[in-house]
Order: sequence, then C-alpha cells, then structure tokens
Amino acid sequence: MQDRDDDPSERRLPDPPGGSEPVEPAPTATPQLPPFESHEPVRVVPPVAPPSGAGPPYRTDRDRDRSVRKLANPWYRRLARGLVGMVFIAAACVAVFFGAQLVQDLLDRDTLPAEGADVPTIRSTTIEIRSTTPAPVLDGTITLDTVTRSYEFVGRGTGAQAGTQVVSPDGSTVYVRRDGAAWLVAPAGDQLAASVQRAVDYLVDDDSADDILTPALRDGYVELVERVEIGEGDDAVVRYEMRLDTAALEENSPIDFVAFEEQAIPGVGSIRGLTVTITVDADDVLVGVDDDATNWTWQRTSYSDQAFVALDPSLG
Repeated sequence: MQDRDDDPSERRLPDPPGGSEPVEPAPTATPQLPPFESHEPVRVVPPVAPPSGAGPPYRTDRDRDRSVRKLANPWYRRLARGLVGMVFIAAACVAVFFGAQLVQDLLDRDTLPAEGADVPTIRSTTIEIRSTTPAPVLDGTITLDTVTRSYEFVGRGTGAQAGTQVVSPDGSTVYVRRDGAAWLVAPAGDQLAASVQRAVDYLVDDDSADDILTPALRDGYVELVERVEIGEGDDAVVRYEMRLDTAALEENSPIDFVAFEEQAIPGVGSIRGLTVTITVDADDVLVGVDDDATNWTWQRTSYSDQAFVALDPSLG
C-alpha cells in the first residue's frame, strides 16, 4: 500500500530555482452559448369573407383614380370638347377643300394658254364659220380686214347658204347677191347681211386666246378638261377643252358676263358647265373656237399682215 505522498494527483512540481513562487496553470476557457430569448408564438388569423352581396372592404388605387377623374371630368365637359373638336375638324376639311381648289386653279392657269401672248400682226384673215342660233346663222367663209373692217362672205357650196355673197368695202355699207343675180344694197332686216355683220364684229379682233379667256373668266371661272397637241413644227396646234362657269360669273360680276357675251361668244348663256374648245397655233394665234351650247364654231384657215380690199359693187 502506497503512501498518500505517492499519489500522482497530489504531486507538485518542483520549486523553481531561486525560491520563486510556484506558477499556477492558466484556466481553460469555457464556450458561451448565445442568450436565448423566448417569443410569443405568432397568431394566424384566418381571412374573414365579406357578407354576401357586399362590395369590397376598400377601393384599389385604380378605382380611386378613376373616381377622381370622373368627378373632375363630367360628361358635359367631354361633350363640349367633342363638339369643339368636330368644329375644328370641319374647319380643317373646308380649308383643305378650298386649298385643293386653289391649287387646281393654279395648275389650270399653268396649263391654259399663256395670258398676254405676243402674237404676229394680223391685218387680214380668212375664217370658215359654221354657226346657228343663238349665234349668227352662217355656213361659209369670211375674209376680212381687221383695220378697215372690209369683208366678203361666200356661202359654202353644199350648205344651206350656197350661192349667196355678202360684201362690204368699208365695213358699213353692205351689199348682197344671191345665185349670181345683181348686187343689191342689203335692205333693212336682211337676215343674212345681219348675221355676217354680227359675226365680223366678233371675229375682227379675235387674234389670241385672251379674246376668249378674259381676265375675269380666268379668275376662277374656267377649268381645263383636256389639252391635246396636234401636228408638228410650224403646223402644230394645241387644242384646249375647257369648262366655263358663266352662271357664277354672271352672279358675281354681271358687267364682266355681259362683256364676255358681247365680245367673246355670241349668245352665250348662264351655264354652270359650259364646254368650250379653243385652238391656238405655234405662234399662239387663236385659230379655232367651238361652243356646242351656243352653236358658235369657226376655224381660221389663213392670216397675213397684208391688207384685204373687198369687192366694191358700187364701182360696177
């Protein structure tokens, strides 16, 4: 049996030299756990269904925004804005319509015969004429002098006025002959002499398109229907088929309408769509007019800067 001093657990380390105090061993660190906090368990409340027939317990943001907009924008304001918008749209449509009309008028002006064309001097000319009432009733050829107004008319050989002649050496005294008989001074009321005299009054100064397309007529009362070029070189002509609004011209400018009737086309009526065809040659000389409504049709066959002297029956 061993003594207590021999127990290993009771052994001591030998004293360090120099008689120092013995060194105690460092204590071992004990791990610490985080503190535990107790929590009350979360209570889950089941959703409560709304009573039958009741609406939602609250409004969404979208519903609230819609309600505010409805209050700030009532139906009568929306209606007023709609009416104002319709008025603006109608005004825009009217503006577009009149703008298109203006553009069309400008385009027609560009394609119609040039205004104020420089044409050659025409002293004498020969014109074939086929016209009936309300224009002068004529079927033949007129040769005239544009200065002295001397003229001669010969009826077409196969027409209703075959064998008739009308001459005026000075533009005032008129002589008539029928079927080769003697010349007679035209008696008052002679229809043939009156028709020739009336035709000469219209034809004597018709040298360019301006004599038909007057400035008043060009100002919105003429519409180009068709432009056709015929022939080549010096023989080329351009035919213009137009639609004239003489009814509007008469309504808006009666004086210009009367002047047009007295100087351009005899017997012209007040018509919304009067179809007139004119023809000009390479020198811009007016060489033809055709108006089916008034039956006024003529064609220039020649012109010259030389004078024309008609037969004077008084000289024998």
